[in-house]
Amino acid sequence: MSGQWIPMKIRYEGQSNGETAQLEFEFRKAEINTSIRTPFSIPKSYTRI
Repeated sequence: MSGQWIPMKIRYEGQSNGETAQLEFEFRKAEINTSIRTPFSIPKSYTRI
């Protein structure tokens, strides 16, 4: 990955009104700086981060 660190496993945990929600993502492949195709339109007001 050109010397860049990319997390391949991400875990989120949140609480609201006494209930806990957990999300866990595990990736097998990561690509950076590549074009992507989106099946939806991105609003013109979107500011790239």
